[in-house]
Amino acid sequence: MAAALTTAGLLIGPPAAAADAAPSPKIDSALLNAVDGGGEATFFVMLKDRADLSSAKKQKSHAARAEAAYGELRAHAKSSQKSLSSFLDEEKVSHEGGDRQAAYEVRTARAEFALRARRPDDALRALSGHTGDAPVLVAWAELLSGRPESALRLARAEVARSERTGERLAEVEARIALGVSLSRLALEREGARELARAETLAGTLPYPAGARRAERARALLREAGRG
Repeated sequence: MAAALTTAGLLIGPPAAAADAAPSPKIDSALLNAVDGGGEATFFVMLKDRADLSSAKKQKSHAARAEAAYGELRAHAKSSQKSLSSFLDEEKVSHEGGDRQAAYEVRTARAEFALRARRPDDALRALSGHTGDAPVLVAWAELLSGRPESALRLARAEVARSERTGERLAEVEARIALGVSLSRLALEREGARELARAETLAGTLPYPAGARRAERARALLREAGRG
């Protein structure tokens, strides 16, 4: 789960009663620089607690699963983030809680389902107005729609962003999309290099799902005569 926060110089930690027992939060250096000297920034706090979506997965249709998951996520966020929300309110920190995260989960789940079914238009509709939340999914939708130039722009920007912020899992996913985009534009050598970098990073982390996705991307290129 995640909470989106806007703060002027306040970096969020646990309430005082839990401060001694809890580990120090990992704070991105870019955020520290942004709020240095009283600056203001919007950022996400990632929470370890996760909702139980097992009942939602049992729904028969994708639409029913998405709706059930959205309800479960909203309910879980409301109950599990109550103390955090109270703390933020006391500190007068603007924040958005689980509703935003739940909506994100539903959007991305719909987009991923559409991409697996090779329905890129449906994926793009699911993410309409929210490209920044899932640029790699949008890049894949653009690729499947026959627009590798657009996919390349999105993937390249996400690689740069994830490198800058140190989000290594996101970097793996973005490099895979970048490699395929380059290859689809007949830049096979550059594409192969990006896929190799993604596989190396996935192995170092380790990130087995990323390694599997890179291999599937290679298979996709081989089928298209680009691998």
